[in-house]
Amino acid sequence: MIPLAWRNVVHKKFRTAVAVAGVSFAVLMIFLQLGFYGSVENTAHRVFDRLAFDLVIVSPHYRYIGQPDKFPRERVYQVKALPEVERVIPIYTESTKWKNVDTGAKRNIMVLGFNPLEYPFRESEIRENLSTLQKPDLLLIDNLSLPILGSTEAGRHTEIENRRVTIGGHFNWGIGFSADGIIIISDQNYLRLFPDNSLEEVSLGLITLKPGASREAVQQNLKNILSPQARVLTRQEVGDMDFDFWLNTTNTGPMFGAGVIIAFMVGMVVLYQILSTEILGNLKEYATLKAMGYENVFFTKVVLQHGTLIAILGFIPAYGLSFLLYHVTRVATNLPIYMTPLRTISVLVLSIVMCTLSAYLTAGKVKMADPGELF
Repeated sequence: MIPLAWRNVVHKKFRTAVAVAGVSFAVLMIFLQLGFYGSVENTAHRVFDRLAFDLVIVSPHYRYIGQPDKFPRERVYQVKALPEVERVIPIYTESTKWKNVDTGAKRNIMVLGFNPLEYPFRESEIRENLSTLQKPDLLLIDNLSLPILGSTEAGRHTEIENRRVTIGGHFNWGIGFSADGIIIISDQNYLRLFPDNSLEEVSLGLITLKPGASREAVQQNLKNILSPQARVLTRQEVGDMDFDFWLNTTNTGPMFGAGVIIAFMVGMVVLYQILSTEILGNLKEYATLKAMGYENVFFTKVVLQHGTLIAILGFIPAYGLSFLLYHVTRVATNLPIYMTPLRTISVLVLSIVMCTLSAYLTAGKVKMADPGELF
């Protein structure tokens, strides 16, 4: 058997290069859109991944970590009274403006406040700065905050809510889409920044259960006790709510989804044009093969194989370039955008489907080859 599909690929190298470049561009766009989509899910869990809890109390109107709403602190005391509960730590969050003292511009940041005597984090890096947090108007800022916030060196002064504050130290989290950065302060400094707020109105209540306690049973019990003034969620549930907010409530999900669809269509159109031109240029050859007894099914297989080869050839450079762009994006924006095996396989399959669909639509033109026109 003569590998006609491969011969078609290598026969006219420039035309093949154009087809591969078009498909590579489309595949690269798909990789980028899916990468940003995946980073939304990763950032939705980022803050909660740093907090130590088995269950979390939230307001019934909770939307995401940047807009948690409030619930009465009395609910915290109710939960503490349960024998299965080891501790409950109230957390206070706000979205506000950070002043870049170099430019005067104000940017969005997230504020997370807590009582320094109750350590709510899974990691120990912030524990080293607890004494700093207890001083008036001192804060810790995320090292992975966006550069647009300006210099964040320790000892530097800035303004939040028209109040002068001082950077006392750093931690390494990354915040993602919610804000340009995140700061951690004590509950008393939280009141200094937001004097209209009260510690009796809590954003999150982090519940740690005693060893051996059933999380499912405690959660169900607390739902009956706290409803309708508060909700009790697992770590996965609260992270999924944040992900759902960015995916379905904002334009983020539709934007990335539309990007994938557009890239898919671009790849199909480019390959369709290339294959159509090639088939029309080789109608005499196809007609000769028909005269020799080959049927349309054979030609359809050849065109589909041709499309699959272009898909694989286009996928390889797009895959390599995606690695580079993921790294550049991660460094520039601190978004957790990574290549995963599942995404690699999914995009490869999507690329083959894209190209085979285009090839199948093009294969109909082979029927135009009429052996009678040869004589």
